[in-house]
Amino acid sequence: MKKRDLEDWELAECTALKNAVDAYNAGKPRAERLSQGKIADALGMNQGSVSSYLNGVNALNARVAGVIAGLIKVPVESFSPRLAKEISEMAAPIAVENQRG
Repeated sequence: MKKRDLEDWELAECTALKNAVDAYNAGKPRAERLSQGKIADALGMNQGSVSSYLNGVNALNARVAGVIAGLIKVPVESFSPRLAKEISEMAAPIAVENQRG
């Protein structure tokens, strides 16, 4: 069964994240660059899966976006306001509980 084609906005998110990773790696020596393999290790998946996210085969999700954003030290909002909002909404109940505690 063929995967569904991503919507234009989903492709735009993937492209923006890939560009952010490329910008992070720009000018760094090879040993210091963040490879798809290193991203895959951080996510607990294989390099091919990371490639599928960065190249617009699979749509980004909050977990993938959050982990990669942390690795390249950019806010998720810089490439996906939608996922930044989703992450914020997931974290809101935790923040409220921590304030009570």
